[in-house]
Amino acid sequence: MSSGYYTVMIVEDEHWAREIITDYLARFPQLKILSLISTSDELKIELQKEPYDLIFLDINLATDNALKVIQDKKRSSSVIITTARSDCSLDAYDIGVMDYLVKPISEERFIKAINRFLDYKMGGISEELIKQNENRDTFKRLFITLQKEYGLTETEAVICKRIVEGFSREEIQFQLSISEETMKSHFRKIYAKTLNFDNDSKNLTHGKMQKLTIWLQKL
Repeated sequence: MSSGYYTVMIVEDEHWAREIITDYLARFPQLKILSLISTSDELKIELQKEPYDLIFLDINLATDNALKVIQDKKRSSSVIITTARSDCSLDAYDIGVMDYLVKPISEERFIKAINRFLDYKMGGISEELIKQNENRDTFKRLFITLQKEYGLTETEAVICKRIVEGFSREEIQFQLSISEETMKSHFRKIYAKTLNFDNDSKNLTHGKMQKLTIWLQKL
């Protein structure tokens, strides 16, 4: 934190999306936007400068995959993904991003991500993040199990991961931009494919896995 505020970089090649993020950030005086960029080349240059406290990153820029650029660079910045894609969350969390926001991003969901960042900077959730890093391999094993052994699609596996992370049905539905009927259809398919998940999940040590089991039992 410099001069009483946290520095922010927005990496986004769509004008309307930049406007929304900028508008949402205006509600947080402790965050100051220092850079608005739209290409991976600009991102590479900015990452060589003084580190930003927070980067909002759109994955698919016109010139490159921004996620790979971030992955290849050593950084101390916190990263919040802002994307229209719901199928890259595993890769994103794998490199340690703080949050993953799927467009269209609601103000409520955006505020939740910002508060998480602010809590982290003030030391409020550092222990939680450490636990997340320790259990990242467990999350990855869960995805592999759900997709390969149970035959879940990428979207169905993402839904299960969001459940484990504590999101409600309504939040998941909004993040993935799907209708209520489509959401119900996904739940029915998940349930049909994971009837034996309760027994299999006992080998997964992460406590939150039980939350997924409970959800599946209620579908």
